[in-house]
Parts: sequence; structure tokens; C-alpha cells
Amino acid sequence: MHTSLSCLLGLGMAVALWADSPSASSPAATSPAQASALAPSPKPTPHTMVFKRFVASLKTGDVIGQQTRSLWCSNPTDIVWNENLQKVVGGKLYARIKKELATQHIPEPKASDSVFESTSKPEEAELELGVLLKKMTLNLCTTVESKGDVSLEAKWALLNPKTQKVVGEFTSTGSFVMPTRDMHWAKIVDAGIDSLVSNLFLQPSFKEALVAPLPSGPAQAEAAFTFPAVQALAGGTVKNSALIQAAVVTVETGSRTGTGFYISRDGHLLTANHVLGNSKLVKIKTATGRVLPGEVLSCDPKRDVALVKTAAIPFDPLPIRAGDPGTGEEVFAIGSPLGDTFNGSVTRGVVSGFRDAPGGRFLQSDVSILPGNSGGPLVDAAGYVVGIADLATGLKGGNMNFFIPAAEALTKLSIHLAPSGSAQTR
Repeated sequence: MHTSLSCLLGLGMAVALWADSPSASSPAATSPAQASALAPSPKPTPHTMVFKRFVASLKTGDVIGQQTRSLWCSNPTDIVWNENLQKVVGGKLYARIKKELATQHIPEPKASDSVFESTSKPEEAELELGVLLKKMTLNLCTTVESKGDVSLEAKWALLNPKTQKVVGEFTSTGSFVMPTRDMHWAKIVDAGIDSLVSNLFLQPSFKEALVAPLPSGPAQAEAAFTFPAVQALAGGTVKNSALIQAAVVTVETGSRTGTGFYISRDGHLLTANHVLGNSKLVKIKTATGRVLPGEVLSCDPKRDVALVKTAAIPFDPLPIRAGDPGTGEEVFAIGSPLGDTFNGSVTRGVVSGFRDAPGGRFLQSDVSILPGNSGGPLVDAAGYVVGIADLATGLKGGNMNFFIPAAEALTKLSIHLAPSGSAQTR
């Protein structure tokens, strides 16, 4: 399954990848022309890069190993993943990558020293690096010092921020074994991370991605995902309300809940990006109570839309309307207001108009929505999705709520709906 890590990328440390100029000497008897022909070709200069984000697939409370505190390494207790361990591993990853770049004499981008700028700004990077820690095991036997072992597996991605395209995805593993009590446990983790990062930088494909030509223009309109177009069920929304509700799910990410809806039988669903936060893996609850793990494939934080993938579904997904509904047209909002307890709730209203805002163009409706509806579908009378719930104003005396036009959400996520039978998911 293709997974884009562009959703993972946030603020981090900036580094520039510049190659040392090759040195070449010519024999005394070699002519200038011969020397030019024999001299090695200059190494291509790597692109500037910023390390943006570290996230982990591990959840708080997951057991990742065992620890003992006796001389005989007996009576082990579980080592569990928690927020503190995530901070430790994340900090060590940033430090180790910075050290790797310094060891290779790779300078960081220079900040502007213009006296006319109020703050010093680093050079804009050409590549952004993100990492997802997929697995980690840690076993320790500790008294004053520790012995033990650690192993890690990570998925990395390089994003071209100018075009918002992932230009390379890589996996690396790292491990370390300390057979005697000669190290603090944190040093054992350090050594495992050293191995993980070193194995990334040693990969030929990673090195090639750092120097490969980058597109100079804006992002191309090429579809990243192609799904079969879905047709509305005969009879419209009211007649088929139970079937439409089946395709609407509750999205849970820790303390947050929202709504999503399936657009393909392969298990692809749309939701609002703010429902996901920084989560890469989410929990999906269907209308029948089935719980599915979901993986975030793509997102557009500015337009506040995201694409999530689960296992295939046994019911019909929802069709997307290609154009805008008209003002005054009847619409229905379906979702999980205030959480999964009220999943599948349906409210009815009309399209009030379209509004331009800093976040983009919005469909306005008087249909009632509440927190938890975010990411849910706004469906027309024929059963086509025309909007995605995004903002409930909660104004007294009337409903003034806003939805992301569904067709625009597909464009922002590079989703193409092809005639049934001709589509291939990528």
C-alpha cells in the first residue's frame, strides 16, 4: 500500500547538504587537454534539506520490551512506550542526524544578516525530511549500569515543499547489543539510533535522491490516487438513508473524535485534517460497531482535508458530486456529533450560499452540526456528497455552518474518480 508521509512534516532543524569539491591532481607529463579529460567529474551538489518531523506508530502503553534490576537479571517487568520515551527517542534522532551532517562537513543554511529584517530567517530548504518510527524493542538488565539490546525500524520520506510531492521514501533498521553492564540505558538507545540513521545515509537510493533534479514549476495536476466513480442509489437520500449512513464512520485519534465517509470499496475515506491532528494512525468505527485501524495517506492542512485508508468495506461508498449545489437546494448532514454515541445522526437544511475566507472557499448552510461532525458528508437530495463539515459557528438564533466543497477536496488531495472498471489505485 502506497503511503505518503507528507502529513508528517512540521517544524524542525534545518540543514544544507553541500558536497566537498573533488580534488584531482595531474601527472607532470599530462597536457592540459589530457588533464581535463582524465579529471573526475564534479560531484553533484545535494539539495538543501530540513529535518521536519518525528512521529511513531507506537501507542502509549504498548509493551516494547522487558527490564530487570537484579544482579541475575531475574523478575522482569515490562517496558512500555510513553510520552517521555517518545521525547527521548525524538531528541536523540534529531541530535544524531545533526551529528551525521556535521561529520560529513555539511553546513546548515545560513540565516539572513540583512539589517532591514526584523528577525533572522534561514534559507528555504529544497527538501523536507520526515521519519515514522514503526517498531522498537528494548530489553535491559540494570543495576548501576545497564546491559541489553535495542532494535528499531523506521520509514523516512523526502518531500519537495515547492511542489508538495514526495520525491523518495526509504526504510532503515538499526540495532545494538551491550553484553555487559558498561553503559547507561540511554547510551544503549543512542547506539541503536546511531545504527538506524547511519543505515539511512548509507543507502545509495537516499544519496541519489539528495542530488536528483527537482521540478522547478508548481505542483502538477497529476492524480496521486485514482478510484472508480460511484453512482448514487435510485430513490435519493431519504429513501436510502440507512445505506448512506452505513458509509459514514466515527474517526478517533486519542482524545479527539470526528466523522469520515468512504469513497471507495477498497477502504478509502475522507475526513477533515484537523480531526487527525498529527496522528498517522487512527481508529475508525463503522455504523455497525466494527473497529478498523486507519492509516493517513495524504492530507492538505491548509484546505483541512485528509485521505485515510482502512481494510476493504462490504457496503457501498458515497458518490461525489462534480459541481456545486445551488443556493436554496436541500442538503443533509450526517455524522457523529459529540462523539460515537450519536453516530449516524442526520440533520436537514438548505444551501445558504458560498463564502470566500482565508482558508479557501466554503459552502454555507443552515443545516445543524456540532463538534464531532467535522469531516462528515453534506449530501444533496439525490445522495451525492457536496461538502465536508468543517466549521460549526454555534451562533444563537440560527445556524450558520461551513463546509469544504467536496470537488475541491478531491483536487487538493490529488484524487481522480474514473469511470467504473477503468480505475487503478496507486
